[in-house]
Amino acid sequence: MGFKLSRRSLSRLNGVHPDIVAVIRLAIQNTPIDFAVIEGLRSLDRQKQLVASGASQTMNSRHLTGHAVDIAPFVDGQISWHWPHYHQLAPAIKEAAQELGVSLEWGGDWRSFKDGPHWQLSWDEYGKTDMAPRAKGAKAIGHVPNAVVQIDTPAPPPKPVELPEGVAAILEDADKAPSSSSTIMAQVKQWLGSMGLSGAGLLAFFRDQDSAVQMAILAIVAAIAIYLVVSGGSHVVKERTRKQKEARATKEALGL
Repeated sequence: MGFKLSRRSLSRLNGVHPDIVAVIRLAIQNTPIDFAVIEGLRSLDRQKQLVASGASQTMNSRHLTGHAVDIAPFVDGQISWHWPHYHQLAPAIKEAAQELGVSLEWGGDWRSFKDGPHWQLSWDEYGKTDMAPRAKGAKAIGHVPNAVVQIDTPAPPPKPVELPEGVAAILEDADKAPSSSSTIMAQVKQWLGSMGLSGAGLLAFFRDQDSAVQMAILAIVAAIAIYLVVSGGSHVVKERTRKQKEARATKEALGL
């Protein structure tokens, strides 16, 4: 037996294109992992806030017209931001979209600024003002009437950050798309700050990540360690040379 959408998830589908609603309602019945709708139709003010914070890169978001939705895996009674859960969930959404004949794009498949929770109707098939249902059986499934709702997401999307060139190369070689995303790296930055850089917190965080993210963290730590060793060794050599010159100057002054 499949999962069911909660009342809160259903309320967040208000104003969303009926084809997306049809896909979500079908996917929840067949997904191997439970999920929640965390955002649908978005106000202009909220979009401005997200752009200002760096969580979004455009003022032309499909959320503004109801052509996009954000969903997140619901694991152990809470929203998960762990990328493997998104890869476990994505096939169910894609299969539902294919079955209904809906052209749906996943932010997790983007080459840059990967966005695991984000799903949107393709621009080629759906214009800004196109709200006509075209999914197979969409009328029978129905959709939530258009309405703007207050979004109460469990956690704000993390601010994307730029990866160092060397780390990005490691992730690319590892062919781990989610771990090279700005979303995951932003969470790394956010979580480290929230843990106050405590040893126990860092260890717990490290163990919870997939292998590619662990590789990135180890690469960063190794780069810092090498820098400290090289710069520290250089300082020692310079200091030793300075003292030797001072000693020679003192001997010469004393005629020794």
